Amino acid sequence: MCGRYTPLTEDEIIGMRSIIKDISLILSRDELDNYVEKRQEIAPTNRVPIVTCNGSELAFEYAQFGFEKWDGKGAIINARSETIHEKSMFKKHITTGRCVVPTSGYYEWKQPEGGQKKKQKHLIKDKHGNLLFMAGLWREGRGGKEFVVITERPRWADC
Repeated sequence: MCGRYTPLTEDEIIGMRSIIKDISLILSRDELDNYVEKRQEIAPTNRVPIVTCNGSELAFEYAQFGFEKWDGKGAIINARSETIHEKSMFKKHITTGRCVVPTSGYYEWKQPEGGQKKKQKHLIKDKHGNLLFMAGLWREGRGGKEFVVITERPRWADC
């Protein structure tokens, strides 16, 4: 789940400011313009805004999407909720590194049908256009803050 997701629009960021009014926004106008205009989707290793807790206050700050792998080759982007307490990469961040990842939608990949060879992206959004907030974990990496999205097994998979 969630190898890529959509960025917030300027209106959604403004709406988020009123919803979570205690967040200290560090973004300058230039950063906001670059974030909104240059991205069609967020991919692993992109630096994007997340909501963290700085002591007793919420903060809106940039972090890299994905924990850098131990060998430096690629990034881990998801932490499965079913095993998060068992995995050494994640369990130490459960109490100290929680975050919220704001988005207007995310992508799931459909298996190819018929003769197609490539998976197809399918955008999932709130039907009323509301913001989505994904649970995540962050940590300090070599290049600054980095985060993963917490996922769970699809409920329809049990049907």
